[in-house]
Amino acid sequence: MALCCASCFICSFFDACCSVCRKNIQCGSSTICRRPSSVIVGLFIRIFVREAIAAAGPLLVVIYEEEVASSVDTRLDKSVVIILAIIIVSLVAYLVGALFGVWIEALFGLCSCVRSRAAYVSGDQKNAEQHALRTSDTAV
Repeated sequence: MALCCASCFICSFFDACCSVCRKNIQCGSSTICRRPSSVIVGLFIRIFVREAIAAAGPLLVVIYEEEVASSVDTRLDKSVVIILAIIIVSLVAYLVGALFGVWIEALFGLCSCVRSRAAYVSGDQKNAEQHALRTSDTAV
């Protein structure tokens, strides 16, 4: 059920982004908002992995709170230990998530089968030349 909801959310989000792009920006054949699709997908994957790992750290502390604070006797000390553990685990999990996210994004960039960056640069130069011609025609 959760997988179905997640896939529907992703499809709806992608459709909304594409409709905004179609209305406001003239996109190329294999671009998303005038950016290479590998860059956009890589960025999404990096952010998703980073945030998923960063959220999993404190969640694990909360799930295993009895084991984390088993050596402490008073409630106040247990709460301090759990809060400190959540803070430390949050920082460590965010850093680990950031490293894994960048690593996975780099792997995705190596394995992507989209147009090369040179094709985008030459396409951008061509668009700039056409824009310059249009603006010089309207100035006359």
